[in-house]
Amino acid sequence: MDNRKALVTGASGFVGRRVCKALSEAGYAVTRCVRRNDVADNADTIIVPDLTRFDRWSEMLDGVNVVVHLAARTHSGSNRNVSAAAEFKALNVDASRHLAEQAARSGVGHLLFMSSIKVNGESTSAQQNESGFAPHHLPAPADLYGHSKLQAEQILTATLARSATALTVLRPPLIYGPGQKGNLLKLMRLVDRAMPLPFAALDNARSLIHVDNLASAVVAALAPVKQSNLYTLADTTVSTPALIRAMARALKVEDRLFAIPPWMLRVAAKLPGLNERLSRLCGDLVVDSSLCRTELGWRPSVSFEDGLAATAEWYRKQS
Repeated sequence: MDNRKALVTGASGFVGRRVCKALSEAGYAVTRCVRRNDVADNADTIIVPDLTRFDRWSEMLDGVNVVVHLAARTHSGSNRNVSAAAEFKALNVDASRHLAEQAARSGVGHLLFMSSIKVNGESTSAQQNESGFAPHHLPAPADLYGHSKLQAEQILTATLARSATALTVLRPPLIYGPGQKGNLLKLMRLVDRAMPLPFAALDNARSLIHVDNLASAVVAALAPVKQSNLYTLADTTVSTPALIRAMARALKVEDRLFAIPPWMLRVAAKLPGLNERLSRLCGDLVVDSSLCRTELGWRPSVSFEDGLAATAEWYRKQS
């Protein structure tokens, strides 16, 4: 446990803060790599405004045992056009490759890359797989972000194949918890504002993971003895109406669910501007965590109910 040093990119983000905390509690000396200084005491913090242009990794990696690479572009002005593709490639692929090359040259023992279940695809229904996406399933990314994460996985694997630096890849689904952003935060706002939501008749299944459970999986995945280098993981699978009801309980408000036929939702999901959001709410995306549990001994410590309660408490403080 002693004399272990970890470098974490994207350390000031939603996931990064929790990962740094978990690593510190596990005995690592943590160096945070961030885009801007976000703490009064900037000891053990490296400020890198643009990872795509950074060329001083060799000195930053001196004495580092493990690198946890979380920094990534997750959104762009468009998820389809050429300029967006270049943005995703620059940070998610090219910067990741450069970091891996320098990690190998510096003798880093282990690089953990945070990927995404989007590498597998957007829906498990299409594969008719009840247990959900698992590491052995063929990738089928559907957007630029998913494609960039897959390309990064492939390039990192090739880059580190002949080095002494081990590679581990984690593919989580939607991450929730205090500090959450994106669609889950938007949904929580709608629930809190008592907006009528037409999902009561849905019987879908979507996997989630609490940010603290993901952080504990990072620590577990850095263990020196394991058989695999790719893990899919989640801690909860719920339907959309069950998620909304659980949010309402945590917020102590009444849910305003009502039912319309699911086929009407599927039709609405094809309309411009609604397709991606509705398909995520209405479709199935199940993740198989069995390999992560059996090989790494990973056990989520935060329950779905407790996780949502803490998230609701955080949300109230921000409102």
